[in-house]
Amino acid sequence: MQLTSIVCHDYLKEKELLGLKTSSLSTYSYTINSYILPYFPTYIEQINEGFLQDLIETYLLKANRKSMTDIILLVNDILKYAFLKHYLKTLYKLPIPKGNKKKIEVFTMKEQEILIHYLLEHFNNFNFGILLSLFTGIRIGELSALLLNDIDEVLHINKTLQRVKCFDENSATKTVVIIDSPKSKTSIRDIPLQSFLQELISGLSRLDGTCYLLTGTRKYIEPRTVERRFKKILEECHIPPRKFHILRHTFATNAVKRGFEIKTLSEILGHSSVKITLDLYVHIDMETKSHFMNMLTPSLKLSQSI
Repeated sequence: MQLTSIVCHDYLKEKELLGLKTSSLSTYSYTINSYILPYFPTYIEQINEGFLQDLIETYLLKANRKSMTDIILLVNDILKYAFLKHYLKTLYKLPIPKGNKKKIEVFTMKEQEILIHYLLEHFNNFNFGILLSLFTGIRIGELSALLLNDIDEVLHINKTLQRVKCFDENSATKTVVIIDSPKSKTSIRDIPLQSFLQELISGLSRLDGTCYLLTGTRKYIEPRTVERRFKKILEECHIPPRKFHILRHTFATNAVKRGFEIKTLSEILGHSSVKITLDLYVHIDMETKSHFMNMLTPSLKLSQSI
């Protein structure tokens, strides 16, 4: 009999040897210790169809959809590893239950106008970063990692900054900030900047091009601090508090409403597939649907055809 904890430990070590990114290792380790091991049997051989069905009904269905999906994908990968290592005689695979899609929250046009006016009126490096996110849809970690050298007529996204839990059990700290390549190859991308953003670049503070955009110095601002400062700005604008990610959703939704070609939008957002973009953002409102339907109206007078 093999301890489930040992199997999970060996699974992570193998992933590390295969080159899995530090941030992903940290996430896997945290998920295993917090959401998998406490609910799994002591020995891996005790896993069977009955246990997995009970797990879905009593635990996984209670989690929110994204967390549940992430946990199930990791569980399935561990079960596959255990099968290949001959700890399990059967290759089990948990199904991912389908749920209702959560409606994407975006800023209203009025809120966007208020926010843009505030950011331009109180212009500095940080506020330019918020504008950049609103008009390019970059992620908060990508913004935190941006250097001034990464910005000219084109925005070059090639790294991300994030604070993760330490994968090293012997580390003196529980978390660590890492700057690494983005989450996928498609996240490494070049985004052409609108002309008004290019004009604003000259007003940014900087020591030199190797400084971070948000500070103009060699000191970065990590995402959780960006979140706090962003919410403070919303408060000053009398806009209800939202997470920073709403800027990305707002950009993408604005693009779809203006008839942006989905494949191009997917590349700008750095999605790994067009399907992700379609699933997230192509749920257009009735006003936009009516606009596109009216574009199909033939150019003739109705009276002539009666």
